[in-house]
Amino acid sequence: MPTIQRGDATIYYEERGSGPPLLLLAPGGLNSTIDFWGRMPLNPLDAFSNDFRVIAMDQRNAGRSSGPLDTSDPWQMYADDQLAVLDHLGIDQFMAIGCCIGCSFIFQLVEQAPRRIVAGVLMQPIGHDQTNDGVFGPEMWTPWGQNLIDKGAEFNVETLDAFGTRAVHVGSHPDPSTGAVIL
Repeated sequence: MPTIQRGDATIYYEERGSGPPLLLLAPGGLNSTIDFWGRMPLNPLDAFSNDFRVIAMDQRNAGRSSGPLDTSDPWQMYADDQLAVLDHLGIDQFMAIGCCIGCSFIFQLVEQAPRRIVAGVLMQPIGHDQTNDGVFGPEMWTPWGQNLIDKGAEFNVETLDAFGTRAVHVGSHPDPSTGAVIL
């Protein structure tokens, strides 16, 4: 099982094919895993592995990845994990495809490592505006985190709530033309 260790986190990844590196950032919200790509109309693992070095990963605390939660900047935590996988594989510059929450991961990578990410494709981006208030609240992260706590994760409900609250507010990117906030 290919994993990297980043501090107390273990991040699972897979790679297929050869060519220019293409990082896949799966849908699934906080349960963003490689397996979600198999449910999509376009599975980039299958579609692009003949032409690209495709790298996919289970995000922290999803699927086969685990680790503590960073409550100060959750989006940076995820980007640091993603860049650590690429560093481990010796990849400096890369392209990315993100679906749903994966689009938000791409925005964070652009902020954090603009020299490294050379292109990003956003599939089915998520967002927060006046029409879906409450969708990105405790109803989203509490069941996810409680499941992890029940399985022995080394954080508590207070840490979970701080993580979720910070993720919704720190990771938002307002669209100046519509006022919508892309998470």
